[in-house]
Amino acid sequence: MTSLETDQLALLIEQKLACLTELYGMSQEQLALARDGKMTALLEVLAMKQQKIGRLQQIERAIAPFRHESPEDRHWSTPEARQRCADQLDQCETLLADLLALEKEGESQLTLRRDEAAQRLQHSHLAAAARGMYRQSAPRGASQLDLASDQ
Repeated sequence: MTSLETDQLALLIEQKLACLTELYGMSQEQLALARDGKMTALLEVLAMKQQKIGRLQQIERAIAPFRHESPEDRHWSTPEARQRCADQLDQCETLLADLLALEKEGESQLTLRRDEAAQRLQHSHLAAAARGMYRQSAPRGASQLDLASDQ
């Protein structure tokens, strides 16, 4: 592998780290919005995240050919460049694990919000049904005041 190809790999790893860092920030925002039940803002963040995920997939496709090469065969411009790339790759792995944990927590929050909304709907439905039953069981005109006089 030439130094130019290794420089390209280092650039791709740098882009991956930047993309994962942005996704991590968006995931933190997503979790906060899910906790607060702010669904409209949450949907906006999810749309932005989807674009970033698309960009991450592009980067991963560009990195894919390098995965079949032996790291020992790579020619780095300096030992520091190699170490910087290795450190960034480690940061990517850490961020990815943290992202997965945030996503799992976010999913739990959304499930909790869904269940709370379902419970509120059920209570509302039961209250409406009770009012309907009360109206049906009350005699006709019982809710009106009779002002007629027999005199």
